Parts: sequence; C-alpha cells; structure tokens
Amino acid sequence: MGALHGITLLARFRAEGFAAFTATTSGFMNSLAPLIGIAMVAGLRPLLSGSPRMLVMHLLTTVVALLAPAAVSHAIARMWGREAQWLRYAVAYNWCQLAVTLLSVLLILVFMVSGGQPESLIGAILGVLCYWLTLSWFMLWRGLGLSRWRATLALVLLNMASGALILGPRLLAASDGFERFPG
Repeated sequence: MGALHGITLLARFRAEGFAAFTATTSGFMNSLAPLIGIAMVAGLRPLLSGSPRMLVMHLLTTVVALLAPAAVSHAIARMWGREAQWLRYAVAYNWCQLAVTLLSVLLILVFMVSGGQPESLIGAILGVLCYWLTLSWFMLWRGLGLSRWRATLALVLLNMASGALILGPRLLAASDGFERFPG
C-alpha cells in the first residue's frame, strides 16, 4: 500500500488509511518533500521579480508553515499520552495536506482558464477549507486516538498555534511598536 492509497482512504474518512503510511523519520521527510517542491515553485515569483528579501521571507514562512503543524501536534500528542501514534499521524497529515493543496491549485487553475466568477472560486476554496478542517479533525481523532472533544480542542489549538507562528512575525513587523529590519 502506498501513500496515494492511504490518502484516498483517509479522504473518505476511513481510518485504515493510516496503515498505508510509513511511521519513520524518513517517511516523515518523504511526506514533506512534495510540499517543499510546491513551495520552491511558488518561490520563483519573488526570485524572478528580483526581490531577495521577499524570497527569504517566503522561504522562512514556508519552513514555519510546514513544520508548525508537526511541532504543535507533537506537543498535543505528548500532552495526552499519544506520542506513540504521532509519527504515523504526522506522515498522513502531510500527505493529505499535499492532496488538499493540489486540489486548491487545480481549482484556481480551472477558475482562471474558465474565466469564472470570483464568488464561485471563493465558494469552492471555502468548501475545500471546511473539508480540510473536517479531515484534520478526523485524523486527530482516529490517528492519535483522541476523544472527539479532545480532537476538537486539538484542532483549534493546532490551527491557532500554527497561525500565530506563521503570521505572528509579519504582524509584529507591521505593527508600529517594532522597527522593520533593513532590507
């Protein structure tokens, strides 16, 4: 069984999909590789525009965005005694995040090619976001073996902490109380 099989099972909310993922350090690194590839392609824009500062900001934000969910979910798993299940969960999370990211990119491309209305794209992206949140909750519930209530709390903590880690530096840099770094 490969990652694609695991993704298709989990995408249909079937917990046996977790068995398709390799719960090792190399399995985790392999699950990050395609996400890093997408980030590198997205980083071409600031590179081609001649903005090394924006490229560095993009790369650093990407590293934080990719590792924050893993770090936060590990802390959650450790807090509730689910550390043994965490690595398989983290690998599955990354592969499913890749699938949802690719689906979002596909929706945007279809929208751009078809000349659709912005409202339809926003609706589709919101639908994907709601699905991703539901799938993320399911993976916390079944992958880490949390109660439904704890999975809900973990989902909120995971997203709030990851969001703060990703957006926090930009918000601090934009606020009046902090000087911007020379660039």
